[in-house]
Amino acid sequence: DDQALVPFFDDTTVYSRTVAAIWYLTKEWSEAEGGSLIDLGDQVKEKQLVPIYNSLVVFEVPHWHAVSAVTSERWRYSIFGW
Repeated sequence: DDQALVPFFDDTTVYSRTVAAIWYLTKEWSEAEGGSLIDLGDQVKEKQLVPIYNSLVVFEVPHWHAVSAVTSERWRYSIFGW
């Protein structure tokens, strides 16, 4: 369980996070520009997801993952949360 103390309404409430989401907002992004989501949850083979414009990636938490370094000179926009 990925619990966190989140003082939105009071100082004692503990919420459990169940999913995380990333909404990609940059048009025409390529793998060569970096910023790919790397799924480390599969012990056999890593999976890389290149950001695709207006796509939403949702995964259960906790879940091992990383993001590759952005090598592009332009900004990569996304909204994320859990």
